[in-house]
Amino acid sequence: MKIDKIIANPPYNRGGKIMQKCFSIIPEADYSILMPASSYFKEDFFKNIKTIEQADNNAFGGVAIQKNLCICTMAPKAHDNWTKEDFLMYFCDQNYKDIYAYNIKHFKGYEPIRDDSVDISKLNIETDFIEHARCISDMCGNGFGKKGGGYAFNIEKDLDKAIEHLPSFRFWIHFNSSIEKSNFSKWWYYGGKGKSLSSKLMMGIGQMTMTSIYKYAIPQIDWENISETKLWKDGKLDEAVLNEIK
Repeated sequence: MKIDKIIANPPYNRGGKIMQKCFSIIPEADYSILMPASSYFKEDFFKNIKTIEQADNNAFGGVAIQKNLCICTMAPKAHDNWTKEDFLMYFCDQNYKDIYAYNIKHFKGYEPIRDDSVDISKLNIETDFIEHARCISDMCGNGFGKKGGGYAFNIEKDLDKAIEHLPSFRFWIHFNSSIEKSNFSKWWYYGGKGKSLSSKLMMGIGQMTMTSIYKYAIPQIDWENISETKLWKDGKLDEAVLNEIK
């Protein structure tokens, strides 16, 4: 028996590996796969996507689904020249596509490093920003509030409180000066989760885990001098950042 059509909705936590295995055995079949875009990143599986369409994350009657659920058809090396950045433009929140594109083009080195093993006490409280890696999920409330360990480290500069409240699931970003870090921190906590531009950009990439692609959710702008702009001085921090992204 020859298999010529495969319609799949694999378990999302290991769906990428399952579909890669199927694809390696029967590459000639006509595939239609429903799973989050993040599942295509491992081993550059996204290079085999022929067509991609964003699915409705609310189509399953209240079941908690991560963002960026996609329906893809597949063919061997259909987009072999694609980079991860190219793929990002297809599955990111399209409301912020231009911002991600700007950050890709103007990358300055502001990059979140996912590292649970980092000793918080060894970070520079003046130039390093640290937060909860689960801030990227819209299924939990961590990462943008004023009661967590990140806020204690970045704004209050209370190392003991930060260590107590950030035991795991951490990422950190290094800045070149205390002014850069201070300005970024003020912007990060401006508005709260789901309302601020910082949270919308992070959540708009929507992968299940924090990866290097999240550097494009960090505005690659002049964090040193943005506090000298009129919009910033007027307390319009999100507007000030957007004004720098041209």
